[in-house]
Amino acid sequence: MNTKKNIEHECYNDVFHGINSEIFIVDKDDTGNFRFSGNNNYHQSITGFSNKNLIGKTIFELSPAFPIEKATEINNRYKKCAESGEP
Repeated sequence: MNTKKNIEHECYNDVFHGINSEIFIVDKDDTGNFRFSGNNNYHQSITGFSNKNLIGKTIFELSPAFPIEKATEINNRYKKCAESGEP
C-alpha cells in the first residue's frame, strides 16, 4: 500500500511530466553555482536536453546551445532571483 508521501510524489511527477509547458529546476550549489537538477518531458522535447545530459550542469556547460554572452545573462538572472527571492 502506498503511503501519503508516495502518493503525493506520484501526483507531483504526473503534473511535472504531464504538463505542456517547459519546466526545469535549477539549484544553487555550495559554491554559488547554479546547476540544473531536472526538467520535464515537454522541456526535453523542445530543447533536446534530457535529464541525463542536463542534471548537474551549469548554463555555461551547455555550450554551444548557449554562447558565453547568453549564458552570462541567464546566470545573472538566476543570481538576481536567488538574491531577491522573486522570479
